[in-house]
Amino acid sequence: MQLKNKDLVFNILILLFWGGLTLLLTLHHEIWRDEAQAWLVVRDLDLLGIIRHVRTEGHPLLWYFLILPFAKLNLSVLWMQIFNWLLVFAGGAFFIFYSPFNKFLKTVFLFSSGMFYLLPVFSRSYSLIPLLIFLIAHFYPKRRCNPYLYAILLILLANTHVIMFGFVFALLLLYLYELFKERGGADFRSDLTAASVVGIALCAIVFYLWGAREQHIYVSVYETTTIAVIRSWVAYLTGFSSGFFAVIFYCGLLAVFAYLFKRCPKMFFVFFVSFAFQFAIYRWIWRFLPQRAYTIILILLFCLWVVWRIKDSDDRFKLFDKIIVYVCSIVFLLSTIPSGLRFALTDWGLDYSDSKNVAKFIQKNIEPDAVIVSTYDLITAGVLAYLPERKFYSAEYQKYYTYSLWTAPKQYINDGLVLSGSLWKNGVVYIFTNSYSQYQGAELIYLSKPDVISEYERFAIYRLRKN
Repeated sequence: MQLKNKDLVFNILILLFWGGLTLLLTLHHEIWRDEAQAWLVVRDLDLLGIIRHVRTEGHPLLWYFLILPFAKLNLSVLWMQIFNWLLVFAGGAFFIFYSPFNKFLKTVFLFSSGMFYLLPVFSRSYSLIPLLIFLIAHFYPKRRCNPYLYAILLILLANTHVIMFGFVFALLLLYLYELFKERGGADFRSDLTAASVVGIALCAIVFYLWGAREQHIYVSVYETTTIAVIRSWVAYLTGFSSGFFAVIFYCGLLAVFAYLFKRCPKMFFVFFVSFAFQFAIYRWIWRFLPQRAYTIILILLFCLWVVWRIKDSDDRFKLFDKIIVYVCSIVFLLSTIPSGLRFALTDWGLDYSDSKNVAKFIQKNIEPDAVIVSTYDLITAGVLAYLPERKFYSAEYQKYYTYSLWTAPKQYINDGLVLSGSLWKNGVVYIFTNSYSQYQGAELIYLSKPDVISEYERFAIYRLRKN
C-alpha cells in the first residue's frame, strides 16, 4: 500500500509539473495559419459549408466539429488553444495512470518533443491522437467484450488525420482475423457488426477525401525520395538526419521490429502496416510535419502496451521486455527531448508567428471600415483569427474573405495590382503582404521583425493613397 501511495504521489507531481509547463507554453504561443485555418472555417461557414470545404484540405472532420461550438459562441481563438492543451493533458494523464510502463519511460514520454511542445502547443487535430490511442490500448484486451466501444474509438481515431488510417486499418484486419478464426462465439454477430461499422467508416473517409490530393496545391505538387523520407523522419524526431545518433535510431528501430516479430506477431503486423502506410504517405502524398512524424512513436507505445498486458508464463520474455522498454525510452523518447526543449525555448523567447502583433496593430491603427487588400491569401489566416470583426479583400479573387482556399496555385501579387474604385474608402487602401514585398508609391506602416520564427508569418502593411 505504501508503495502504491508513493507511485500515486509521483504520478500526480510529474503530471502537474509537465502540465503546468505545457500550459504556459500554450498560452504564450501565437497561432499561425495552419492552426487558424480550421478556426476560421468553422467560425464563418455553416455546417454544410464546413463539410464541403474541409475535404479540399485533405482532412477528416472530427477536429472541426469539436472546435465548432467555441467558434460559433464567438469566443476568442484562445479557447481553441486551451481545448487543444486539455486533450493532450488528458492523454498524458491517462498514460501516466494506466500504462504498464516504469517511471522512467513515463517521465521521458511526457517530456519528449511531441508531448512537451508539438502536440499541446500547436492547435491541430494531432492533439486527439495520444488520448485515443491509449484508450484503445487500455480497452484492447476487452475488445471482444465491448465491441461497440472498441469500434467507436477506432472510428474516432481514423477521423483525426489521414496519417492514422493505416493503424486503424491494421487493427480492423486483425480484429476480423481473430473473429473468423474463433467463429462460433455467442457474440459473433455483435463483433461482426462492430467490425462492419468500422469498415464502413473507413470507406466513408476514403470516399470523402477522394480527389483531395489533386485539388490541394501543396499536396499535388509534393515530391520526394525514399532516402529523403528516411532521413527526414529521424531528423524531425531527434534533430539528426545522419551521423552516430541517427545510426543508433535506425538500430533501435530494427530492434523493435525484431522484438515485436518474436514477442507478438500480431503487434508486429500492426506496427509494420502502420509504419509502411506512413512511409507511403510521406513518400508520395503528404509532406512531413514534426507532429506527423511523432505519431509513429505513439503507435509503438500502443504495441508495447498491448504486449506487456499479455499474460505469458514464459520467463524468457521478461528480460527482453525490460530491455526493449529502455531502448524505446532512450532511443525514441529521451533522444527527442533536446529538440523539443530547443523548440520550446525558441518559441518562448521569440514570436512563432507575427499574427497576433499585426492584428493588434490593425485594431489600433487602421479604421474599422478601411479596406485591407491581401496580395496572398494563404498567409493571412493567423491574423484574421485574431480579428473576428474584419475581413480582408483578396486581390486575386476580387472579393472579401477570411479563411484561405487551397485549391489553386497562388503567387504574391507584386506588380499590376488592380483595385476597383469602390475599394477606396476616403482615398486610402491598405495592402497586406509578406515582409519581402515592396510597393512603389506606397507608405510602409508596418513590417515584421526578422526574428519571427516562421518565415511565412512575417508581414508588411502599406498605406496606398489614391492619386
